[in-house]
Amino acid sequence: MTQPAPAFSPQRRRLLAAAVATALGSALHLPSAFAGAPRAARASTLAALSRTLFPLAVFSESQHAAAAAKMEARCAADPALNALVDRALAALPADWADGPAATREAVLRTQGDPALIKLARQSAVGPLFGDPAVWPHFDYPGPSIAFGGYLDRPLVDLPWLEAHAT
Repeated sequence: MTQPAPAFSPQRRRLLAAAVATALGSALHLPSAFAGAPRAARASTLAALSRTLFPLAVFSESQHAAAAAKMEARCAADPALNALVDRALAALPADWADGPAATREAVLRTQGDPALIKLARQSAVGPLFGDPAVWPHFDYPGPSIAFGGYLDRPLVDLPWLEAHAT
């Protein structure tokens, strides 16, 4: 059973995303990429990018902020990638992160840099789908190592799948 996401104002959403990104950056011992207003705005925009590409209600703001932190970490390790992200984000409208999801998606389809979208997808998959809190929403039971691996365990043990197999 999923609950609708709470309605946050764009300002509160940016503040929460920046706070979580800053906390994650210091917890992961990342360079001070989130220090200062421009970096906080960039982290908020990257979190909005993650939210736009993966708009499922099961993902929390902190998970999208973790995806943004992973993108920032990859940018910190690769100056060329950092320059690419700077150029791609500068090409987006200034109020892009604050717009509705449909508008953000439409802008990405027409003006989005494919390299930025690829980076965001690669960086977001781990923080979003690797969180055990969201696994029940996808009927994923978790790693099978505790059950002896997949060799001795049937791969089709999902009741809804068995009901549709005829």
